[in-house]
Amino acid sequence: MGGQVETVDVGAAVLRAIADTDTAVWCFVPVDALAPTWQSAAFRRLSVLDPTAPVLPQSLQSASEGLSAVYLAGRRWRADVSVVLDEHGHPVGRLIRLHEPPGTAADDVLSVAQDAWRRLKKLSPREAEILELVYEGLTNKAIAARSSISHKTVEKHRGRISRKMNTASLAELIRLVTIAKLHPEADPEFVPDTPCRPASD
Repeated sequence: MGGQVETVDVGAAVLRAIADTDTAVWCFVPVDALAPTWQSAAFRRLSVLDPTAPVLPQSLQSASEGLSAVYLAGRRWRADVSVVLDEHGHPVGRLIRLHEPPGTAADDVLSVAQDAWRRLKKLSPREAEILELVYEGLTNKAIAARSSISHKTVEKHRGRISRKMNTASLAELIRLVTIAKLHPEADPEFVPDTPCRPASD
């Protein structure tokens, strides 16, 4: 029985495996092309973070060999562009590697903490007190007993807290308070060092 044998491009398979698992941010753009044919998983994630951005920023579409800077997904990246040659020395495309400047990750964390802290400061003293008890893992019933208020009043406070903090769930609220604690101005005594497991009412 004669059957057609399917040939496998081993080189392409290896490149695909590398691209799908590599945490470095890079892409390969063939000669006379404006879009990459190969890109790392990390590069693809950038387009998910910033879906309005082009696949390849304008500043890199015609970049020649050397270093340049590019803004992508709200960050400034250092772009390292290398010309790739074939075995005969002819250019076949450009390898573009992106590197974040030192301190970018820390700046991102601080920015998120500042946003969380701004939301936290919108709370009234009473709401901040209720939030502290929520963060400790107390139920509405326990919060009412601790604060000498009714269960319904606790629910109203929690509703206002969620609106001011712009959170849709208790887990999101706990996460936001934890992030806010990273802000330099955060009062370490406002909430305990580690949130307790929230109890269900």
